Order: sequence, then structure tokens, then C-alpha cells
Amino acid sequence: MPTRSTPCAWRPAEAAELGTRALLRVGFSAEDAQIITDQLIDNALCGYRFASLPRILAIAGDEKMRNARRPIKVGRETPLFALIDGGSNLGFVAVYHATQIAIKKAQASCFAPVGVYDGYYSGRNAYFVGMITQAGFVGIQAASAKPRVLPNGGIKPAFGTNPLCFGFRSAASTKQTGWYMRWMLPMSPGLPAVFIPTIEAKSVPSARWRIRAFTGIPPPSSCGPP
Repeated sequence: MPTRSTPCAWRPAEAAELGTRALLRVGFSAEDAQIITDQLIDNALCGYRFASLPRILAIAGDEKMRNARRPIKVGRETPLFALIDGGSNLGFVAVYHATQIAIKKAQASCFAPVGVYDGYYSGRNAYFVGMITQAGFVGIQAASAKPRVLPNGGIKPAFGTNPLCFGFRSAASTKQTGWYMRWMLPMSPGLPAVFIPTIEAKSVPSARWRIRAFTGIPPPSSCGPP
């Protein structure tokens, strides 16, 4: 019999459908919902379940969701460079488009710094850097964040979590999986490097009903009783 500690079990396609329906319900377009869901499912498949569908609850509850969104556009551009106006959109979407622009410019010139402003909450850096490495390039991504991590010898947080990510093609570059990731995270001895409070449907009853409110359908019985 399922219990509250029983993990939810969805196939990727089922989880993607649920995630897309939830995001549509909270106001995202079909295109944006697809972009966001693709990363959420990839996060789960890479082992980051807390950064998968439960992230929709954090996205929907963020106060910035009340801000008026504008179309994402290129603010400044040269053949080698672009600065993207995120239009107060979710970073999952703004950084995705910026990454696509960076890849196209790099394909033409082999080098392409691209920046994004007026966006928030871009998700997992490695997802975007992975897109760059799969296109055949070395990728470097720096992300701004609220101070959560103490520097060595510090008395208050000064760094965000996972602010910098590098991606390199590996020796197995002809294979789909032929890329290598490296995250850099400032740490302070004796203190946790990352603290992320999460809401997972498998363990928090209220989350199950919040999911139902966003999608119009209940979670599967494998999530346990409400």
C-alpha cells in the first residue's frame, strides 16, 4: 500500500504532460511551458528530483510572477556578442533563448559571449551548458544569485549557490553522452554548501493538492494518501 514516503512514479512523457498542464494553468504560453518542462524533466533524469516538477510550485508562488512580462528580445548585438533583454520572464525561458543565440553565433564565429538581464530563476546551469557542449563547443556560464553561502573565514553569506559552470567536450565527442560538466561552488569548512528547502508531492500532503489545483487532475496513487 502506498504511503507518504512512497516516491511518485511517472514515465518521462507522463511527467512532461503533467508539468506542461500545470504551467499552462499558471499563465505560461504553450511554447514557454514546453521549454520549462524540458529542463524540469532533464533535471529529474539527471538525479535532481527536487529540481524537477516540485519546482513548478516555487515558480508559481514567486512574487515576480505578478510582474508584467514582455517579449524577450536582443537589446544590443554584434556578430560576436549579444545582450538579451529577458523581459521580466522566467530565466528558464530567457536563458534558453540566450543559449540558442550563443550557439548560432559560435557556429558562425567560434566564439560568442551572450548576456541576459531582467530575468529571474534560470534553473540548473548545467542544462544550458550541456546544450552548448552538445553543439560542439566549450561552454561557460556565470549566474547571479542571492547571497546564501559564506566565503572562507566569513561571518555572513556573500555568494550564491552554483554560480559558475564549465562544460567541455570529452574524448567520446562523437557520442550523445560525450560531454563533461564541472560545477564550481564556494564553500566554507564545516558549513553546508547548499541548503534548499523543497516541496515534494511524495512527502508533503498539501503539495499534492496544490498540484491538483494547477492541473485539474489528482497525482497518481503512488504519491500516497492526501
